Amino acid sequence: MNITNQTPIEYRSLRDLQLHLAIFLRARGISLRADDVWKDLPWKRFRGQVFRLQRCIFKAHA
Repeated sequence: MNITNQTPIEYRSLRDLQLHLAIFLRARGISLRADDVWKDLPWKRFRGQVFRLQRCIFKAHA
């Protein structure tokens, strides 16, 4: 399942993202639980993207 083609949304917390995933799956009749999808997300790639953004922010403020 690919959910990355959806419009990006800003979340105030990880729990908000989990709830959005649950609603997204339920609306499409997908029987997977949000927790199952949550575990399958590409976390290593996300951490790399966050690190690069943090580095850019640091350089911009230095």
